[in-house]
Amino acid sequence: MTPTISLCMIVKDEEEHLERCLTSVRPFVDEIIVVDTGSQDKTVAIAEKFGAKVYFHPWENDFAKHRNQSISYAKGDWILRLDADEELFAEDGPILRKTLKNSRVDYYFCEMHDMKRDGTEHGVFYQLRLFRNHMGMYFEHPVHEQLLVRGKGDYVRIRIRHYGYDLSPEKMEEKYRARLATLEDILRKHPDDLYMRNQLASCYSMHRDFAEAIKQGEIALEGRRKNNLKDSFFITTYYTVGQGYLALGKLEEGERIFLEALDFFPYHLDACYFLTLIYIDRRDWENGITFARRYLEIHEIFEKNPSLLGSHYCHHLGKKTEVLLHLAHCYFSSGDEEKAKGTFIQAFELANKKSELAEKIAYIYGKANKEEEALTWLAQAWEEGIKEGRLPSVLEKENRFFYSLGLHFARLKHIDQAISCLNQARDDYLSPTEMLEKTIVLSELLWVKGEIEPFISQLSRLVEISQARTLHQINKIEDIGTILYDIAHALEDKSERHSALLTLKLALQIHPAGFERQRFDSLLKNAPV
Repeated sequence: MTPTISLCMIVKDEEEHLERCLTSVRPFVDEIIVVDTGSQDKTVAIAEKFGAKVYFHPWENDFAKHRNQSISYAKGDWILRLDADEELFAEDGPILRKTLKNSRVDYYFCEMHDMKRDGTEHGVFYQLRLFRNHMGMYFEHPVHEQLLVRGKGDYVRIRIRHYGYDLSPEKMEEKYRARLATLEDILRKHPDDLYMRNQLASCYSMHRDFAEAIKQGEIALEGRRKNNLKDSFFITTYYTVGQGYLALGKLEEGERIFLEALDFFPYHLDACYFLTLIYIDRRDWENGITFARRYLEIHEIFEKNPSLLGSHYCHHLGKKTEVLLHLAHCYFSSGDEEKAKGTFIQAFELANKKSELAEKIAYIYGKANKEEEALTWLAQAWEEGIKEGRLPSVLEKENRFFYSLGLHFARLKHIDQAISCLNQARDDYLSPTEMLEKTIVLSELLWVKGEIEPFISQLSRLVEISQARTLHQINKIEDIGTILYDIAHALEDKSERHSALLTLKLALQIHPAGFERQRFDSLLKNAPV
């Protein structure tokens, strides 16, 4: 017999989010229980549209109490808890039934994805959201309520998106003020409640009041040290305090906290992430490598066994690509270019925004005066940018890089890419010599591609720039060669030897019979082999 599922929710004025939530979950549950705590908008109507059973209870400033009210109405064998600003991943709904059909445990931690307003992830963590009904499980704590469990638990990759950060600044401020008032009221009554002290530190941190976040978090950590406490919520406290120190520019204090965090919890991924950044900032490449590699080792462990992550909030689980980039940077800066190259490639293959990452790699090589490697990665950034519909920012800021990139593509015989880049390289960003070389190379590429009209336009430009005394009409291909020989000779007279050689090379391709060795003897005598 297939177990039944009750979705249990508490809501208030959630018309903006509720329909998205219920649309994602309605096909996969047997009943929807909604406790409304005083909505004045269309929340109740939306819930009823999805067949929800709605019960009304006035708000009593106690999340646990209202959660318990909601589950008291549930008839299903299992309870799924969601908030209105959440939704199931579309492909994960069917996993619900499959997971519960032959389940040998009593509750499950689901994978939570906190979303920012721009659609990117703020963090990933596991939270207990699915549990058996009729076993006497209930919620405690009026704020940041927790389920008091019975029986055995497990982790399941049922993913839930949380849009709690997808609010207007006004609503975020309102949410912060309400949460702050509740936490302060609890701590006035229970000043030694370190869990609530931890929550208060997080509240201040989210509001970017880092000094107060550090103050409250350090009180909690001191209590932990004094009593040798092992509660898992201190993992978050370490993150809040350490990140606060870094935000205030106190890197040594941040380093101290994150090293202690790893002693407390050896799988503290966020600590490894920040320690990598701290040591890169100090140019301590050896320690940068150590903690970047430790991050990657822990990340792999979590992928294989998410239960080790527990229910603590991990802000940087999705930063593997970035850490690979940092690791490559450390290898490169410490002189191990071979390891750096392989790690750069590994990061690039994993990246979602390949153009952006390739540009960062190009910058690292460019800063070290590794011009060819920098151009190779900039070319990659340009080509990926075309697919992604974006132009690498360095090309937006510095138009002259189109010139270098165009020559790079030309050397690789990537004709279309070279033509495109050289056409975008504006002359007012180039020196006279660069402008001349751009025109010659573009002429050759257009000739090879058979685009005669644009080629003739560039040829006319070369005549004008070089001030060559030559033909003014073209009746046959040989005339083009004659004009190019005259341009090459004129450029040699102007001491533009490199450009003269490039032009002579093109002339020889088009009209080899017109070559007069004696005329260019001086130019060729000193030409590079």
